[in-house]
Amino acid sequence: MLKCRLEEILEARGMKQKFLSDKLGVTRNTISSIVRGSKTDIETAMRISQILGVRVEDIWSVDDQ
Repeated sequence: MLKCRLEEILEARGMKQKFLSDKLGVTRNTISSIVRGSKTDIETAMRISQILGVRVEDIWSVDDQ
């Protein structure tokens, strides 16, 4: 199972989900779904990591529990 750290990364940078949704050209609901654990395609994951200046692995990691 993948663990998503997107919400905590956004909070640490003082960014809102709306900022990310505007940059990606998707709805805020889409970002909210990703934060809650919905799967996303690799292109979107890579674009999110580029916007935030982090690696994809910094946002999503394998949760062995």
